[in-house]
Amino acid sequence: MTGLWHGANYTFILWGLYHGVFQIIERACFGKTLERHKLAAHFYAAVVFVFGWVLFRADNLVQAGVMVKRMIFPWQYTESTLLLGQLFGAKTVLVIICGGLGCGFVQEMFQGCKKSFNWKNSYLELGFCTLMFVFSIVMLASNTYNPFIYFRF
Repeated sequence: MTGLWHGANYTFILWGLYHGVFQIIERACFGKTLERHKLAAHFYAAVVFVFGWVLFRADNLVQAGVMVKRMIFPWQYTESTLLLGQLFGAKTVLVIICGGLGCGFVQEMFQGCKKSFNWKNSYLELGFCTLMFVFSIVMLASNTYNPFIYFRF
């Protein structure tokens, strides 16, 4: 159903099936294991998420296959993959990697601080989250390259 909602191309339907299959597998086979092992769950979710977005992004299955191959074997560069080096500098790539690896840990740390200081959901937390949200929007809006992500819907 999610694939039908997101677009008209068959890759969106495959993306929805992919998503549904992993939900079924998690609930039927190893959902409890993932609850006990937070680091493994974080790694598993990141891998499933990243590979799932390939179907969401690709125009067809051939393109999806090429993307997955380049993800698994990144040392096989072509002229088109070198374009990424022009779009993203080393600092941007480092920030993306650190953000991806650290997002769950930062959330856990923030929850730990809330418990140790006996914070309830307060105006301070609401203000901080609002400030971070506005800052994120300003940073996105100030970027020179703003593609319209729904062009294929």
